[in-house]
Amino acid sequence: MKKILFAGLIFILIIGMQATYAEAALNIKPIHPPTGTTNDGDGWEKGENIAKGAYTVVYNPTEQNNDPSKAVDGSKNTYVSMGLMVGSEAWLLIDLGLNSYLYEIHVYAKRASSESSNDLPPLEIQTSLDNKKWETMDSFQLPNDPFNLKQLEKTCKGEKARYVRIFRPPLKSNGWGHPAVDTISIFEVEVYEAKDVSPPTVKITSGPENGSIVKGSEKDGASFSFKWEGVDNAPKEDILYSYRLGKNAGWSEWTTDTEIEYKNHRSEGKYFFEVRTKDISGNIGNKDSRWFYIDNGKPNVEITWPQPGYFYLTLFDREILPWIEIEDKSHAVVVGSGKLQVSVSDRGSGVSGAALYLMDINPDAPVESKDASDRCTFNIYNGEHLYNVVVFDKAGKSNSATIKINGIFTGIDPPGYLKVNTPPYQTAKPNGVSQGKTEKEYTFTCRAKDAEGDNIYYLFEWGDNSNTGWLGPYTSEETVQASHSWSETGTYKIKVKVKDSHGNQGDWYAFTEIKIKDSNNGNNQHNKDLNSNKHVVVFKKTKPVLKPVLNHAFNVFNKPVNKHHQLNINPLLNHISSNHNGLVTLTKGYKVIQSIRWT
Repeated sequence: MKKILFAGLIFILIIGMQATYAEAALNIKPIHPPTGTTNDGDGWEKGENIAKGAYTVVYNPTEQNNDPSKAVDGSKNTYVSMGLMVGSEAWLLIDLGLNSYLYEIHVYAKRASSESSNDLPPLEIQTSLDNKKWETMDSFQLPNDPFNLKQLEKTCKGEKARYVRIFRPPLKSNGWGHPAVDTISIFEVEVYEAKDVSPPTVKITSGPENGSIVKGSEKDGASFSFKWEGVDNAPKEDILYSYRLGKNAGWSEWTTDTEIEYKNHRSEGKYFFEVRTKDISGNIGNKDSRWFYIDNGKPNVEITWPQPGYFYLTLFDREILPWIEIEDKSHAVVVGSGKLQVSVSDRGSGVSGAALYLMDINPDAPVESKDASDRCTFNIYNGEHLYNVVVFDKAGKSNSATIKINGIFTGIDPPGYLKVNTPPYQTAKPNGVSQGKTEKEYTFTCRAKDAEGDNIYYLFEWGDNSNTGWLGPYTSEETVQASHSWSETGTYKIKVKVKDSHGNQGDWYAFTEIKIKDSNNGNNQHNKDLNSNKHVVVFKKTKPVLKPVLNHAFNVFNKPVNKHHQLNINPLLNHISSNHNGLVTLTKGYKVIQSIRWT
């Protein structure tokens, strides 16, 4: 029976080949938008006909004697017969060789029999990526006219497929008068490739916003992530992306990933995240970007003027004399109007503001607040105060720097400040010679001023563990003199302290150095003897030295060196053990205080 049906099918197909060729165009809209596309076909251009390999499959019977390549030979004068019997299905399949974007599918076919088309299955155009899962793009019912060649056109811009088939579902018998065989002749199948000429676009959908701050820590850094989404006329899975963090950073490899996470990012500053896109057709799309700050650490703050341990004399916020070093390094002294100068910076989000606190007056309320740039200034107030400068960055982090300043004649009293009597301050450092010789007196001067006009007392310290004691009183800004001699060679620091009549003491002022040399450095024998183990007194005299003469000589030198120290050599006369050529040797245990040169 099967052989008879198959022979009948071949006979009907031969009859159908006698029909003349006629072509009629159909404009058929897609049943649904192509899968994965984002518009109705925009961005595509019609390419070449890529239909090349074809073969037919018929479920029942399984044998085929026709040549399916005739349906893709580019000629509409040859054809492939596709016959159906009850319960069977058939199709003509075309392998494109690889996944391709499709623009249009044209099918030229006609009925080869004159049976009624009522209840006959339609002709379907299907596509597949794997030759297993098929999607019906459209279906058509051919007219019951064996002499009318029908052009079936399917527009499918952007549809992606490797396989295309013209499919006929199986015939179903209604039990009465249903045709045993139905045959269709397919003259030509054309599959036109879609050329993608539209680049994709990309948009960042999540991550730090423009101008935002990502807060981290100095220990762990900052963590953040970005997500993005591509839009194209081609399927989304065919969009490629590349991204980078920082405009000078390298781009990543192209990937289909749509998110990236950054962990423990330690570098601070302003950053740009960028993502770019292209499709597999090579169309380069746009870039999207976000800029933001990464802030892991505290802002930097440094008080650049004044500095502890220095005295400054200012006028109209400028120094009118070079700064002078003072002995007390715990604070700075500023006389006259001057501004506290502060350098601030933040590598992360930037500095948002700064505030000045006077800690000894009110540590909880600032006396000044301002927006901060790279440098900012604050007032210096009358009196001695502990200044605390607090700087804030845009991430809400803060840092501070402190300095103690004694402000004098600044012209500004801080809020809540009770004015008290202030100590005097020196307007000139100790002044005198820088070199001298032993046993010779040298005079030094100094001058100080008291804000309230009180009398001033001076204390000179000579650097050899001696001082003048408090000298005075003197009027404010009166020049004071004091003299001193040194018995040993060396370099000595001379410094002065002042106080007013109320007992308010100022600081040790900048020192002045004097270098003392030996007044007898021409007597080599004397230097030699002083460096020996003997205790000697040297007399330069040609005639014999008599004890009465020695006694007279010592009486001459028995005079005060200063009011704190008196040189007395008389006791040494009773301990002279020998006298040779003018060299007097003392008994052991007596140290020579003074070398006397007899003339």
